[in-house]
Amino acid sequence: MDEFKNMDKLKDELFEAIDKIYKDYESKNEPDTVPEFKVGDWVIGKNRCLPKKPSLIRKFYEYNLMDYDDFEGATKQIAWKGYIRPATKEEIESHLRKICEKYIGKKVKCLHCGEYTIINTPHPSGYDKKYDQFWMIASNSDGVCVYEQGKFASIIPDKKKLPKTREEFEVFLNDYDYERAICDDEFTINIYLNEYEIQ
Repeated sequence: MDEFKNMDKLKDELFEAIDKIYKDYESKNEPDTVPEFKVGDWVIGKNRCLPKKPSLIRKFYEYNLMDYDDFEGATKQIAWKGYIRPATKEEIESHLRKICEKYIGKKVKCLHCGEYTIINTPHPSGYDKKYDQFWMIASNSDGVCVYEQGKFASIIPDKKKLPKTREEFEVFLNDYDYERAICDDEFTINIYLNEYEIQ
């Protein structure tokens, strides 16, 4: 019976030693305080964890799960505690610059006012971390806000020209018939003409 008592004592000592090793490891490898993140913060994964590139936090769940949006795919869900860090201003600006290259040479609707043709990226102010905005240079403006707090400016499509010849008119009618065939019953000539310049 004494042997069993000694075994229980050894087992307790072993568990205490394991617990101490675990706590020592945690204290050396975990920061004293985990950063407090909020919706609208830009984050990036640590040590090859997701997200791989700067991403915007959209919402939080229980059990240390959060939704983030990388703007190039579906919203993803990850466990955040200890796996992510705040993205730097330089990382965010570089990421937004790549996304917003699609605006160069295109006419866009600014998030604040008016329509502008983008000629360069980025504007000297580039990414404004305080307001979470990204600015570009336009042909008729000092700067155009093309990104703000998760929203991007929309590209204004070039309008098509109305037909001027018989051949163009036949193409116009065939295109309209095709669009009407694949759309629902509410599709009308007025909806179709929204893609054309009406003078």
